[in-house]
Amino acid sequence: MYELELIESERDLDGFKVELRSADEVKRFYRSLCDSSRSIGLDFVECGEALRSFASFDEALECFAEGIARETGCLQAYLRRGELLFELAVCCGSDEEMVRLGWRSVDDFRKGLVLSLGANDVVWRLGIALLLVDDAAGVQKLADRVIMKGEAVPASVRCDFLYLLGLAKVFMTDKGGADEAFEELVGLDCGVESGWFGKLVSCMALSDGAGAEVILRQIQLRDVVLAAAGECLARSGCTRFIDVARALLDAGSMVLNAPGERPGI
Repeated sequence: MYELELIESERDLDGFKVELRSADEVKRFYRSLCDSSRSIGLDFVECGEALRSFASFDEALECFAEGIARETGCLQAYLRRGELLFELAVCCGSDEEMVRLGWRSVDDFRKGLVLSLGANDVVWRLGIALLLVDDAAGVQKLADRVIMKGEAVPASVRCDFLYLLGLAKVFMTDKGGADEAFEELVGLDCGVESGWFGKLVSCMALSDGAGAEVILRQIQLRDVVLAAAGECLARSGCTRFIDVARALLDAGSMVLNAPGERPGI
């Protein structure tokens, strides 16, 4: 499942052609890319990821933008910039800034959706970004389009989008719809952990936490990271998706990768 693996704070730089030990070295490498007429979009994606790993976020955004300027069809540049914008939106302290960065992330994922010809992992990222800017109705439409394909999509993909649909229903205050989606997830081998976590989100958001202890015990039996995120939600409450994203971040989860791509699921 595409568990809410929000952000990777450490990136694998093994693919680099040069060894980069510091932010200054990466910045010099970035300048050399800019000075070269042979640099392509993916060179800037790689460099942008390195800048991100050193928390040079402004420079990373510039680097991804330069990659797009060099190669307008560079899918990875849009996706990586969208992921970083999403991360910055979740971490910022201002609600206004969170929404501004969130919509920029949405815009990048929409462009990525076109370039990827509707790849499911990009649809997932777009859906999660739309939840961040409180467009749950838009998320429902995306999830429904994938789920209604039925047997044409693998069971794991169905699980991913049932989870997304359930979250959309929660933040549309459709408790019945959310319960239906998460109940189906719990009954599927690929969706048990995410189904129980979704039930907890629904309980906290729509039922004032009544019964949260029972659900949390089920999560604790199955997944350490989700249990930690659930405990955080139980303490802080849950009224918007940003609360869920921050709880997962605090628990050490990552962001926009599929639930099944996080170790342990």
